[in-house]
Amino acid sequence: MTTEITWADLIADLHRMKGWEADWDGEGAVAPYGPALESAIMLAGIYEGKIAPASFVVVTPAGGIQFEWTGEGAAMEVEIFRTGNQPR
Repeated sequence: MTTEITWADLIADLHRMKGWEADWDGEGAVAPYGPALESAIMLAGIYEGKIAPASFVVVTPAGGIQFEWTGEGAAMEVEIFRTGNQPR
């Protein structure tokens, strides 16, 4: 039996990420950037009840936040960059 993730779960995960420090991944990643987390929480609140929850949310090595949706034959990512970072 699989458990369906909800936007509330993802928002709770984002709040937990506020306590993560530098090197949270053991590979030198910077700490999640506060404004990026706040933007991600706001975005999740806007999306909640309007679209399917993301499959998961992760902190990028640069301190941004990335939502990822995966499904049959398709995938989508939305990344909130740390201030000053440019897409690569």
